[in-house]
Amino acid sequence: MKVSRTQYEPGNGTRYDLSWYYDDEGYLVVTWWGQGGSGGSTIRVNREPTESYVREKMVLPRAWTHNDLAVVTGWIRSHFQYPALASGGNP
Repeated sequence: MKVSRTQYEPGNGTRYDLSWYYDDEGYLVVTWWGQGGSGGSTIRVNREPTESYVREKMVLPRAWTHNDLAVVTGWIRSHFQYPALASGGNP
């Protein structure tokens, strides 16, 4: 399994530290690292995510704003095909 990591900078003055991989069942797993990369929250994506789905499954702290949630959800949507299983795992 190969884990990839990026510092996503969407132009809003914020960096988003994200890592991702596909698990053995072909599902996308994304971690949104917070606190300077020392801790974060992970989601196993089994359908195209909405903001409410990502917030619920990642159990995000209230300090992470709606704008942050929208950016990360948009990044997940734009970088991966859904469902991962239909595309044979890694697109």
